[in-house]
Amino acid sequence: MKNLMTSDGTTLHISKSGQGLPCIFLHGGPGYWSYSFEQTGGPILESFMEMHYLDQRGCGRSSLAPKGDYSLKRLLLDLEEIRQELKIDKWIVIGHSFGGILATNYAKQHPDSVLSLILLNCTLNKRESNLHQMNVGRSWLDEDNVLDSYESIESFYKDFFAMAEKLLEMGKYYDLQLTDRKNLKVLENLDKELKHRPDFRKYVHADPEFFQDYTRITAEISVPTLVISGKYDDAVGPDHYKKFNFPNMSVAILEDKHHPYLENKEEFRRAIQEFILAIPTLKTT
Repeated sequence: MKNLMTSDGTTLHISKSGQGLPCIFLHGGPGYWSYSFEQTGGPILESFMEMHYLDQRGCGRSSLAPKGDYSLKRLLLDLEEIRQELKIDKWIVIGHSFGGILATNYAKQHPDSVLSLILLNCTLNKRESNLHQMNVGRSWLDEDNVLDSYESIESFYKDFFAMAEKLLEMGKYYDLQLTDRKNLKVLENLDKELKHRPDFRKYVHADPEFFQDYTRITAEISVPTLVISGKYDDAVGPDHYKKFNFPNMSVAILEDKHHPYLENKEEFRRAIQEFILAIPTLKTT
């Protein structure tokens, strides 16, 4: 475990475990933390990768940004400052869910820092994935009218959180993410110490920058890329990955929803390990 101070005075929590090529894990949320993946997915990967688990600024065990800066530019700068502080030449970048937006933009802006990219049940178009969640949820509530778009982020989230509250009351909200509800208890136990601070999430949900369609930049990113998608993932949409156009892309469709490291551990391990073994060996420090 290590705490790093960024150039704007934010303290970032990052922990390290495992052996092999260096890899940083970028969690989703937005506003979640890396601990649950570290405890569940981490042991699966640490036999062949040196894993670095980051709590993004304002999330989990990291501090709030003193100037309230949670912009995409600042989040990407955090990653570069961490890489340089750890004296890593190139690393593998894993982005889960919302973390895929960070991982993809980082690979686009800092290609010389990225050995390969792994997108794990990720969204690259938050607006589209949010609409998918909304429409699935509405169908479960027997509300048949399908939404194709929304006028404003604010009005959408007002409706979205009202829908989510109804699904929570029915005990169905996490069915968007999990095939087996027993795994919800696993996550809840791991998240007992998670501090729910709204700053990061509120910033993201109010900033149009995070609602752009980042599938459009995928054709410009040439690093080896593995896309893992859940066949039944209603958190981001099971067909969302079909809009990705990375030139050097491999795709693995797993029989699960949003958390394969909980629900399909062996296929999760196999997909990533085979991808890593196929990466041309490069000198890393």
